Amino acid sequence: MLASKDIAHGPIEALITIDEETGLTGANGLQPGRLKAKYLLNLDSEEEGFLTIGCAGGEDTIVTRRLTRVAPPSGAKAFRLKVFGLKGGHSGIDINAGRGNAIRLLAQALSFLKPDFSLALASIKGGNKRNAIPREASAQIFLAPAREADFRQALAAHEAHWRAALGAFDPGLHLALEAGEASQAMAEADADALIQLLLAVPHGVEAMSPDIKGLVQTSTNLGVIDTREDEVEVNLLTRSSINASKSALSGRIAATCALGGFSSRVTGGYPGWKPEPKASLVQVVQDANQKAFGKPLEIMAIHAGLECGLIGEKYTSMEMVSFGPSMWDVHTPDEHVSVPSVGNFWKLLVTVLEAV
Repeated sequence: MLASKDIAHGPIEALITIDEETGLTGANGLQPGRLKAKYLLNLDSEEEGFLTIGCAGGEDTIVTRRLTRVAPPSGAKAFRLKVFGLKGGHSGIDINAGRGNAIRLLAQALSFLKPDFSLALASIKGGNKRNAIPREASAQIFLAPAREADFRQALAAHEAHWRAALGAFDPGLHLALEAGEASQAMAEADADALIQLLLAVPHGVEAMSPDIKGLVQTSTNLGVIDTREDEVEVNLLTRSSINASKSALSGRIAATCALGGFSSRVTGGYPGWKPEPKASLVQVVQDANQKAFGKPLEIMAIHAGLECGLIGEKYTSMEMVSFGPSMWDVHTPDEHVSVPSVGNFWKLLVTVLEAV
């Protein structure tokens, strides 16, 4: 668009930001007064035929606990317990899709199996993005070699139970045991506290919107866990279109962590974007779509973070909309985009700019 010589449009300001997926730090660093535009076209939506006019705000909770290391049980062998095969997905868009969380499922397996097999836990690692539902997680454990066959049998039964529970929502769940590489275990008090925390902290939908049918209002994603030599860290992302609800849920997470002897801090907060369906820009884009495709767009808000919330906080009189081509399985290795939809997206953008 910026390079073209044959498209009619008025003055354009192009705002290109960094780190949108890892904390919206570029938009957060934008200074008030730098932009002069009346309208913002946010080219960051994922479904053709829809016009986004609102989004959720969010904030991260970072949870930590110091670990005491001890020698593994005498004669025990190191193994790696894996959870894999899940769909994962975007922690806002897909949080109500009924998909499994690999970290939670791993904690449930450890809680179920640890007492009967006298497991010692060395570490847990899972997830790789705070804003993605974790597809995989693993634990380094110590198990008596004489109990390996019984353990595998119990693990298979546990897998069958959770595959049935997830059903068609997430049919690819697998649990596996393979050779491990740990040399030291966590103290049992640390291991028990960690497993209990992963079972207790919220994950999933907290509340649905009373105003927009089918829209998640408040949720939390138990997104990442990493174990270092002397510390474990857990990252949760809480979203809500209601700031008070967001703060209340983060407070509940902090209280749960404190009860288990974990420290927590909230970071990376960003505001939501309040829908304004009667804004003049909404009508401009609707008219453009009617002209280009002979039909109106469907108006929507999303349970995900867009930079419009941060930008709108600094430019309170700026009208905003967001649109884009159709994409699926965002934030997973299966992410893909409709090529014809990109063409339609371009046509709408050109028509909008010609109109204003």
